[in-house]
Amino acid sequence: MALEVTYDTVVEGGEGGRIGLLGLLVFDEQAFKFIAITAASVAGDGQLFEASGEAIGEVSGSRPDMYDEARLRPAWTLLTPVVLAQGVAIGEARLALLEERHYPILGRTAGRLLGRPVLVHLPRRGPVEATLSSTSANFAMFVEDGSRAPVYFFDALDLSVEGGESSWARSGDAGALVTTRDGEVLGIVVSAARERIYAAPVEPLLRELGSCRLLSDEILAKSRTSAASWLLADGAQDNAGADDSGDPPAEVEPGLAPGDEV
Repeated sequence: MALEVTYDTVVEGGEGGRIGLLGLLVFDEQAFKFIAITAASVAGDGQLFEASGEAIGEVSGSRPDMYDEARLRPAWTLLTPVVLAQGVAIGEARLALLEERHYPILGRTAGRLLGRPVLVHLPRRGPVEATLSSTSANFAMFVEDGSRAPVYFFDALDLSVEGGESSWARSGDAGALVTTRDGEVLGIVVSAARERIYAAPVEPLLRELGSCRLLSDEILAKSRTSAASWLLADGAQDNAGADDSGDPPAEVEPGLAPGDEV
């Protein structure tokens, strides 16, 4: 039986990684692969594993960082894409909102939601309400880069709860999705500091990835159709033999599908 994952699946990174949540699930229409966008502190530098120890996926490369010398970076660089392994299936892809479930969507910019309630999606505790206090917060955090000096991050989402207490934020909540009450995706939790919960906006990374789409019935159906097409193509190649002329079939360059240009 295939391993099923959802946005709030508890995961653990490989070398340099920590326990956290899988985060936002998207589908890359060009590569025909599912990708999870999670906190870089969770993913580390290598593979991502489910609590049972089964591999879920692998960090997708690294981006050159122009901010290293000043140790000043935008908060969204605390997010990283993880390509899900081929045998991993998508489970319940709809968000649990306050009274219903539906797929995450992209909508209003976070700046228009200042002072309004948002939802932080946590496993077993359900969506927790918080207030979006700022969309341009700054904070310092140590990162695994061999330096003893902290990195200063800017343009983070600052979340607070009634009474100024953030006791609901626990170790292992990095990677949690932050949405509006309607399921519009705003960011992903990357840090907690006493009364403050910080999330990184996800839209800049989605723009960089380019061909990724949020999950929906249409996208999930398309992914299944794509997977079936690849299996049929592979099967046809495996069963191919000599043609009527007695010559062996022409070799196909690995990684190319019928109709792709070399």
